[in-house]
Amino acid sequence: MNKNIEMYWKKRFDKSALNFENDADIGLGSKHGFERRFVTFFRVFQENYLADEVERKKLLDIGCGTGAYTKQLADMGYDVVGIDFSEYVIKRAVEKSNKKNIPYTIGALPFLPFKEKSFDIVVCIGVFQSIDDCSATINDIRKVLKENDGVLMLVTLNSLSMRTFYKKISDIFLQRNKNREKEMVSVKRYNPFNLKQMFRDKCFDSIEIIPIYIFPKMLIPFEKLFEKNGIFQVLDKVPIVSVLIAHAFIISAVRIKNDQKPIKRGVKNENLN
Repeated sequence: MNKNIEMYWKKRFDKSALNFENDADIGLGSKHGFERRFVTFFRVFQENYLADEVERKKLLDIGCGTGAYTKQLADMGYDVVGIDFSEYVIKRAVEKSNKKNIPYTIGALPFLPFKEKSFDIVVCIGVFQSIDDCSATINDIRKVLKENDGVLMLVTLNSLSMRTFYKKISDIFLQRNKNREKEMVSVKRYNPFNLKQMFRDKCFDSIEIIPIYIFPKMLIPFEKLFEKNGIFQVLDKVPIVSVLIAHAFIISAVRIKNDQKPIKRGVKNENLN
């Protein structure tokens, strides 16, 4: 991880952990956005991996923050370890875990302090948007996952969304970044199809992209209407449309052996999920 980027975000999370109590505030996001990510993640997780719970006991939560996901996963029966690069955030995680005896540790990608192939599942929520070397990060995650059936579930921001495009245009016209470019490190967003191919090249397969729809505050009523009427489920089946609307996305992937080549597929013939 680029030290400038790492230190920038570490200082911000350190400060938020000292000044706030709410998980969303400490995570530097909105309460609504936090809830949408949380609900979507666990819906997908339970649909895909809960049936394998007995066989998949060892789980690593990278960028665990205050432990919201870590606690939920521990309650589901997994042997969970949480890691984050902010000591103040980890302290909050310990406080908020209500004596659940969850092991938390301080550390950062791409130098995870764990043995190779030691975890059945790795979850990584909101970390990729603040890293510099994506390739080294994926290598580090791959290293700690078991071969053949190790599962990764990652959540990050979508660079193709109309919301991102609108923000870029408005920043240009309103010159919002003119006075803070030197002191502010941009949040990184990813093309989900490019990131999917990167994971395939790094010995991951069975890769799926699941959209996370988070509308701006003024459009939340429309978001609720879409959800109530099943419109999001319809959009999920239309990759070109859904990727333009989704603010973030989940990548679900399975770790395969280094000498085992993933099946090559054309992006045009693939669905988001």
